[in-house]
Amino acid sequence: MTIALNRISNANNLSNEDDKMFYRWLCSFIVVFIFIFTCGCTPFTTSWQKTTNSSSASTTTNLEEDIEIEPNLQIISAQVGLLMSGVAGTQDGAYELRSYYDGTADIIYYDYKTQQAVFLSPNPNVQHDESSTAFIPTTLGGVFPAASDDKFFAIKMGSPEMVQRNGKAGIPMIYQMDLSGANRITYTFPEKYIIDVQSAIAYGNENLYLMALSYDLESHAVAYNTLIRVNANKGECVELYKFGADQMVTIEGTYKNCLVVHIVTSPDNVSDLSSKETFLQRTHEICLLPVNPSQPKESIFKWKQPEASVLFYNGKVYVLPQTNLSVYSIDIVSKEKQIICEEIFAEGFVVNSAGFFDEGRDNHLFLRLYDSGHNNAQAVTLDLNTQQFSPLKLYYEEYGAQQLVGIFAESENEFLVCTGKDSMQIEFKSPDGTPESGEMNYFIYKLIAKKDYWAGIPQYKEFENNTLANS
Repeated sequence: MTIALNRISNANNLSNEDDKMFYRWLCSFIVVFIFIFTCGCTPFTTSWQKTTNSSSASTTTNLEEDIEIEPNLQIISAQVGLLMSGVAGTQDGAYELRSYYDGTADIIYYDYKTQQAVFLSPNPNVQHDESSTAFIPTTLGGVFPAASDDKFFAIKMGSPEMVQRNGKAGIPMIYQMDLSGANRITYTFPEKYIIDVQSAIAYGNENLYLMALSYDLESHAVAYNTLIRVNANKGECVELYKFGADQMVTIEGTYKNCLVVHIVTSPDNVSDLSSKETFLQRTHEICLLPVNPSQPKESIFKWKQPEASVLFYNGKVYVLPQTNLSVYSIDIVSKEKQIICEEIFAEGFVVNSAGFFDEGRDNHLFLRLYDSGHNNAQAVTLDLNTQQFSPLKLYYEEYGAQQLVGIFAESENEFLVCTGKDSMQIEFKSPDGTPESGEMNYFIYKLIAKKDYWAGIPQYKEFENNTLANS
């Protein structure tokens, strides 16, 4: 989800954004810690390693067959992580998952050509109904959309702990189907996995690549985190790499048959992993990680937590050092460095610190600038074609505050953006079957020409939304 997550490494003197990022990290840490604490503790793996271990009947370890075919990989979720994937888009349209009070959901499709929003079904008159191809029967743990050039995926979370409480409904699952909703396949993960929602998801040659936590069902603890490959058509799940417990690994891009991963390593022998001091001692590394585990990973760039804000986009790693507030790029193939701008500048604004946020779009990078003296911030874009900075000008009001109009998907010439929220009355059944009604909020999505978005001209195209009838 655009704007929702700021990927900024901290400057030496913490800004407000540094605090926000630390607390986001701290919340994630607390969630995992509580999960481990409530289920018991066990030793972790301590270093990055390759693996072909199997722990499920649905898991295959025959990787040799796959080495001959090199996938053309693509990121199919938000680059900033599955948790931020409110919408998944293709060149022709976008998909949203609408959740209801009863724990079910519908797939909503926004057609760019017709400018209509419909339930993903061949039946034009379909509503919220379990017989529809748009229907998702359970959202336990949360469900997120992802879309490739030819497939749509609904990724349902869950965890071993949820399985213990809720049975099969707590198991992580993937609903895979054609872009039309046809040929639906449901894949159930081995119970030991918890999908890492902070990581993006990649896809190629019918395989999904995800980061997951592996849960030891005997000791009731998280054993290690791992890169897994899932083929829903074959019912296969393979662990490709294991990573140490002191490492947080996220997929942030692709290049040919490699994943571009961001590895964050915490310092050794620290007593308080949740402290701000420990947070600032973390080290970062951007690597090329082949999906063929017989090939070596390749380090592209390393830095310490306070030193830089770093973003991967379109084959390059962009670096914003906090010492001189410039921007340069590193080509992931040639390793060639190129100065993009020698000094970050905003007219009438004193820039004390800065960082990238969100993924690159249309050859533009998003930056947030900070003036600590006046406790002020400004969102700008860096046009890589002209190397010029421009303030972002499109906002909407929510709860008395100005919210940036965020980009959720794009076609060749247009962006799908969120311009606010609204609500509708819906009918649903309580767990005991009693009919009830309530109010449900939903996001308002519109199309805008890319040139108008960058110029700050609010010339939107609205969708005729046929999904807002009483459900």
